[in-house]
Amino acid sequence: MPEQNFTIFVSHAALDYEIAVSMKEFITNAFPEVRVFVSSDPEDLMPGDEWVQKILNALKSAKVVLTVCTARGLGRKWVWFEAGRTWFTDVPLIPCCIGDIRKGNLPAPFAGLMALHIDESRDVAALFGWLSSRVMVAAKSS
Repeated sequence: MPEQNFTIFVSHAALDYEIAVSMKEFITNAFPEVRVFVSSDPEDLMPGDEWVQKILNALKSAKVVLTVCTARGLGRKWVWFEAGRTWFTDVPLIPCCIGDIRKGNLPAPFAGLMALHIDESRDVAALFGWLSSRVMVAAKSS
């Protein structure tokens, strides 16, 4: 089976899988042509998969990385690794804060990016507006 290209990669701590899978569900319902990778979703990583390679391939093809910024997530090396994929490329990284982690208390280098509070309707609307204008163009050109 050939590797699939993904438009959006949702980086998250394993303990935040419900948040990441919910984000994927909302995004794919709004934009059915967009492929979203969430490592905690059994549709994206199946039993027997070479999980590290699948994550790397999904990161390589992603047009945007959304990072679930929780206290748990920011404490995980994999989240930092996945976000780091964007720091020397043209791939946008959007920190998505939830819970106790707010825009004003993100650590560097996340603090240097325009972050969103995904538990606030105004910022969710901003995310979906941004996705509509930027990611949809990338998905159509793939």
